[in-house]
Amino acid sequence: MLKTKSFYIIAFMLKFVDAKSILTETKLPGLDYSLNPFRGCTIGCPYCYSPDVLRETREWGKFLDVKENAPQLLEKELRTKKRGLIGIGTVTDGYVQAERELKMTRRCLEKILEAGWPVSIQTKSSLVVRDLDLLKRFKEKGLEVEVGFTITTLDPRVSAVLEPFASPPLERIAAMKEIHDAGIRVWCFVGPIYPGFDSQCEELVRRIAGAGCDRVLSHRFALHRTAWARVKKALEEKMPEQVTEWEHTLFTEEGKKFFDTAYKQLADACGRYHIKHEFAFGKP
Repeated sequence: MLKTKSFYIIAFMLKFVDAKSILTETKLPGLDYSLNPFRGCTIGCPYCYSPDVLRETREWGKFLDVKENAPQLLEKELRTKKRGLIGIGTVTDGYVQAERELKMTRRCLEKILEAGWPVSIQTKSSLVVRDLDLLKRFKEKGLEVEVGFTITTLDPRVSAVLEPFASPPLERIAAMKEIHDAGIRVWCFVGPIYPGFDSQCEELVRRIAGAGCDRVLSHRFALHRTAWARVKKALEEKMPEQVTEWEHTLFTEEGKKFFDTAYKQLADACGRYHIKHEFAFGKP
């Protein structure tokens, strides 16, 4: 099993809450329901759309509400709702750091497995390999099961800006390979495509292909409401020399041509490695 090398000390407010429901019907492509065992996410991605979707006013990345009754609610809802594909990790990451001890996502997976429903996981954490035993049991029962990894960059500096408390990119790719080698389908969300992505594209695709990825979903950098302020602050702290270039690429017509080129570069690279490329939310 993959031995993770990452270790983080982060400060956030942890609170246990009771949820009123846990399975939410969703219009996200390919999914019927979303399941989020937590409200909030301590991966700390400054570009994240979730605060705007949830209308959350607390500082994103600095709190985690644990839906303590999620497994019990899930067991009930699995008996009453129409069977469909459940996506774990749509407005949070089911494998945030606290999951290592809390095991909320694992307990939810156990309930889904018992009920015989299909599941799709998306994460930025190598911790998902902890639950490989459960994922194998989904496969053994003939249930649809897949794990998607967000791989935005291979550059540690960019990763520190855009996903400061995610597992390191190469650690995620190693986790992907381990899961693939166990017979579980894996895929990648390559995004958000950021200014400078072109220098990483070919090597990133080569590495995920080597880990067994056969499908890539991509999306450009989309800034929701206050997201640019958060991203700019992170850049100013960690890559101040890049602020002007990012602003130019994101907010000028000339700069936006970069994304058309980057999409083509990514699609071409995927083609060379026999990976299916799709736009995550329709062609931009």
